[in-house]
Amino acid sequence: MPHPIYLPVFSNAARPAHHAVFIPTGITGRQGKVIHVIGNTATGFFLEFKRSYDFLGELRKYEIIPLAEVKDQYIADTAGNGDPSTDTTARDRLESVATVIRPQP
Repeated sequence: MPHPIYLPVFSNAARPAHHAVFIPTGITGRQGKVIHVIGNTATGFFLEFKRSYDFLGELRKYEIIPLAEVKDQYIADTAGNGDPSTDTTARDRLESVATVIRPQP
């Protein structure tokens, strides 16, 4: 069964918009994991996984655009107690593929 993947685009005031990849957990629609790049030109850029991320708490303006569908076998729902967390360790096949791409500004 295919699992939907979205492209959230966050408003960033006068700066360029921030893009990420959003994979909803189960059928909740607005909660799941976000895969994105953080950092700056001085310190470098790093891949980050935000788990149990909830768009209902997002204060920035954003748009969520359907991007693709991926087979469930490549995506693992967030493990743990459901509290939001952030890390840099890939936990499924899709996240592992994201680690191969060099983070760009």
